[in-house]
Amino acid sequence: GAMMSLYEPDGTSIDLQRDTHDLIQRLQQQNKSMRETKAGTLTRIDGIESILTTLTSKSPFQGQTEKDLLLTAPRPQGLFYIVFIAPESDDGEAQHAFEQMIQSIRFAR
Repeated sequence: GAMMSLYEPDGTSIDLQRDTHDLIQRLQQQNKSMRETKAGTLTRIDGIESILTTLTSKSPFQGQTEKDLLLTAPRPQGLFYIVFIAPESDDGEAQHAFEQMIQSIRFAR
């Protein structure tokens, strides 16, 4: 699955690195089992510098772990983000679907 939203940081301007870090901390406060397993890597989504970060957390399904892929991108309104969520056991299949979804993202100009 996927969840998308807009994170509105405290500062007046968006700083991709800082605000992604702050968002991860907020997500971890909401989900105490969430851990960053791969540091954010810079990428471009629809021509806009973005960050992809890999996280893991306990799955709601008994005895499973979920893999969460966090995509962040600066927008005039705040930090746009999507969390792609899949059971770790389905990671291979989910990764392909997540990549297709990421490639389809288009921002209003």
